[in-house]
Amino acid sequence: MTVEAYRPVARTVEQLVNDYLREEPTFIFADFVPNIGIAVMAVKATEVADEALRWGGPVIRSVVRGIAARQNPRFQFCENPRYRETLNTVYATYGKQRSVASDGIVIRECLTAGISLDDVQSVLDLCANQEILDSLPDSAERTGQKHYNAGRQRMIDYITKNGTSGFSLTNEYGTNRREYDKDGFEIQFSSSGGRGPKGTSLFDDDTSLRNAYNQIVAKRQALDLYNQGKLGKHVDQQAKQRLRGSFPCRLGDRRANQREHKTVD
Repeated sequence: MTVEAYRPVARTVEQLVNDYLREEPTFIFADFVPNIGIAVMAVKATEVADEALRWGGPVIRSVVRGIAARQNPRFQFCENPRYRETLNTVYATYGKQRSVASDGIVIRECLTAGISLDDVQSVLDLCANQEILDSLPDSAERTGQKHYNAGRQRMIDYITKNGTSGFSLTNEYGTNRREYDKDGFEIQFSSSGGRGPKGTSLFDDDTSLRNAYNQIVAKRQALDLYNQGKLGKHVDQQAKQRLRGSFPCRLGDRRANQREHKTVD
């Protein structure tokens, strides 16, 4: 059996530099020829105590990370446009905020899973994982949409008592009563006596939902006042105020006048 001696594989300086660019902190700049050329020039221009160490890992890593952090005014990297497009696609697809931290999360997950940032669909599939999605901050648009959806749901929950009850609405004059089920569909009956076909849910239209919510709130508040015995007192107070408006003299003055008339008689 013949055993061949180990022969180290020769690597060019460009390959060496790109190896260090592909580390997590600088991965967004890797695999892009202009950046590799810039890194090679920067390493060559770096002062080292021992020339034999110039192309060693510590020197290369220090140089590329210094450029990435904008600490070297002579050299500057630009992001790999393919990788940036992939990252932007992830953020646009899932409504996430683009940031350095978000980039780091996605890149770290791709490196761990052995997925290339050139493979857009695989990166999207990876980032569909709920744990990864939760670790990425939402974009301003998605945050606004969440608040909007939550507001609509709060109104629907109030109207339907958390999805357990239908409701009724009237027109502005308190007439033309209409019944709705818990999903916002008007309950209509066919000529045969059964329930007619469903139309469009009242909840699908923002204006209709808001009007229904306002009416239900007013109705329930009035009912609460009545149940607490406050409505009757409120009505009595209004009646007394109207009475005073019709008869300006005070009630005590009217009784005094009555006594004077009796005395004269």
